[in-house]
Amino acid sequence: MNLEKLFQRGVDLHNQHLLEEAKETYQKVLSKEPRHAEALYYTGIIHAQLGHPIEAIKLYKKSLAVKPDTSAVHNDLGITLNNLQKHSEALAAFQHAVKADPENVEAYNNLGGVLGYFERSDEAQACFIKALAIMPDHDEANYNLGVVFSDRKQFSTAEQYYNNALKRNPDHFRALTNLGIIKMKQQHLQQACAYFQQALKIEPGHSNTLSQLAICLRQMCSWESFAEIQQSLIQWHQSSQTVPNAFAFLMWSDDPAAQQKCARSYTKSIINNSFNPINALPANDAPRIKVAYLSADFREHPVSYLTAELYELHDRTKFEITAIAYGPPNNSPMRQRLMKAFDHFHEAGHLSDTEVAELIASSGIHIVVDLTGHTHGSRLAVLARRPAPIQINYLGYIGTMGAKFIDYILVDKFSVPAQQQPFFDEQLVHLPCYMVTDSKQKASDKTPSKSSCCLPEKGFVYCCFNNTSKITPTLFSIWMRCLKAVPDSVLWLVDDNEWMRENLRREAKQHNIDPHRLIFAVRIPLPEHLARQRLADLFLDTLPYNAGTTASDALGIGLPVITCPGNSFVSRMSGSLLHAAGLPELAVETLSDYEALAIRLACEPELLKITKAKLIDNRSSAPLFDSQKFCTNFEAALTLMVDKWHDSVKNPSQQMTEKPNLIAMLEDTVALHQKGDIDTAEDGYKKILEKEPENADALHLYGVINAQRGNIDKAIALYHHAIRIDSGLYAAHNNLGIALGSIGEFHQAAESFRHANEISPNDESHHNLGNCHYYLKQYNEAISQYEKALAINPDHANSQRNIKACLKHLEQ
Repeated sequence: MNLEKLFQRGVDLHNQHLLEEAKETYQKVLSKEPRHAEALYYTGIIHAQLGHPIEAIKLYKKSLAVKPDTSAVHNDLGITLNNLQKHSEALAAFQHAVKADPENVEAYNNLGGVLGYFERSDEAQACFIKALAIMPDHDEANYNLGVVFSDRKQFSTAEQYYNNALKRNPDHFRALTNLGIIKMKQQHLQQACAYFQQALKIEPGHSNTLSQLAICLRQMCSWESFAEIQQSLIQWHQSSQTVPNAFAFLMWSDDPAAQQKCARSYTKSIINNSFNPINALPANDAPRIKVAYLSADFREHPVSYLTAELYELHDRTKFEITAIAYGPPNNSPMRQRLMKAFDHFHEAGHLSDTEVAELIASSGIHIVVDLTGHTHGSRLAVLARRPAPIQINYLGYIGTMGAKFIDYILVDKFSVPAQQQPFFDEQLVHLPCYMVTDSKQKASDKTPSKSSCCLPEKGFVYCCFNNTSKITPTLFSIWMRCLKAVPDSVLWLVDDNEWMRENLRREAKQHNIDPHRLIFAVRIPLPEHLARQRLADLFLDTLPYNAGTTASDALGIGLPVITCPGNSFVSRMSGSLLHAAGLPELAVETLSDYEALAIRLACEPELLKITKAKLIDNRSSAPLFDSQKFCTNFEAALTLMVDKWHDSVKNPSQQMTEKPNLIAMLEDTVALHQKGDIDTAEDGYKKILEKEPENADALHLYGVINAQRGNIDKAIALYHHAIRIDSGLYAAHNNLGIALGSIGEFHQAAESFRHANEISPNDESHHNLGNCHYYLKQYNEAISQYEKALAINPDHANSQRNIKACLKHLEQ
């Protein structure tokens, strides 16, 4: 058999998905002609299919050394490099691919994806448009253009491209999910639910999409699937599902350990550490501490209502404060007030994450205070670039961020007791009261009439002005029992949407309560809203996600709040406020006590009168209402943080103060590693481990270098060491699996990939687990994992090929 016939025999076997037989045939070709470009390329494809990316890259490069202008090889090289997070090299490979073949639609689409990763949005858009010029119905290029326009908040254009993707591929999971997100932002909640439900039919285990659906259903108070959704979200990690939205998860779980696990995985899912960190080092002897506040909500928003006076009260002899505004510009009275309150106000919504980080670093900022966290509009990738030596999580997100690059979280001893430190990746900093308030915030002098608010002239008025998504069936049942126990009482709620009104009225009727006893208050400007709260008698808190700003508003106007604190920060907010307001007796231990107290205060007017009088008296002295004292305590905490940082700069050998320097050193070393400077990176990891032998990240990455050098046994030992220190280190589990698989330990490798999937499921870890089953001849199990990889990434070519190979083996 001549050489080309032998090669074609290998191709035929490859097409039949007989990978080992095909590889042996290609090897026979290469034994006769080591520079056979096609045999080198196809052998590389098999190695990529079988989860051996390093070997695949070597073979692709050997093929290109023979035929440097083969577009398909450059494209596959780029895909493999991209999967290894080597984005700069992948970019070059895709550029070579489109240069070699200007009609290679896949290469243009892949090039656009990498350009998007580097925040080169206009260039990415041009690549996707070029791909569509070649193939107008290319579903991925249409989808990717939808993402470009979604990121720019050009939602109508984004919708067009997502719908184009669905015309070619009606089961395009990500397009359906993103259409749901757009509709949710537009408050078209029923349409949003329909998109999410359609997406979940395609991928039932996708917790992030399920959490988006859950938010929509809770906004509508549609509770038919409440218990089922709650169980699925709380147990997301037990069934290798994708991680839920961390903010949404707070509404379903009151377990701080579970919240931390979710936050860590969610942060890892949205932050890729392949960019070069800035590791800014502002002036150590600056005359004032420079503080930057980051927020998407410098507008008429609860965070701004609480913090506006804090910015005005800062001691300008000691602090220089800057606003980094992510949200769209607006001319609201609050925005105008804030622009005057800051020394510097930067509109940053149009800037990329890297540009925002560079702006912060170039401004010499010492402290960044993130007021958004994992809530809507988050720009966590800015902080991941380390633009300041001190980074704080405060107020906007009530829980741990699960991020190693956030140093502190501001709390108080009631909201987060010291013994909960293990459940926070940030260092707890206890203030006398964690929540800031605005003493300048005033209610309108004019109190509306009850009739104008649709309230009865007589009868007790319970109220809850929280977002209706915080209401649960259990809590609503308690409220209905309160109405039943207190004749002529009513429940006053926020009017969020028509579906919520209809659903809650139906629920009331099922509890044998006249639906007309539910009164719905439309949203109005804050001064008028505060004034109408004078008509209410008692504010009922929600659980497990407490009232925050709304409870503060109620207490400030003299309206008592009752709550039942739980286990986590988010379920202890109102209890914290009541302690700071001098009314700890209104924070009760059980839901039975909560119900009893709500009824007692309604039935004993004298007790309610005493409680209200105490609240009003306390407003002159209680910590909750003393904005100046809060600012003093807040500044003292910031000053202490800066003092510690100063010590770390002056005394880098001290372990306690060395951590920021070690983090910077690690990030610099990772950057060298990603650029291919293996020798220097290895020295860097060794130096870090000399100073901190239990640094899990350095151990893991030193293991990666050993694996790259072929020292597999040492790599495995380092991976195991890293995992013993940090069992939640996804990459260490995944790379351990790859290393074990490379020496034929497929059972152990499979276990490592399962752990990786528990932490942060993705297409590669599912594909790798599938490869283990394939080598163990467990073809049905392999197919199941490949299908999970494809559910996450429908374009995972190696999983597509390997399913066919498994089916071929099953036929035999």
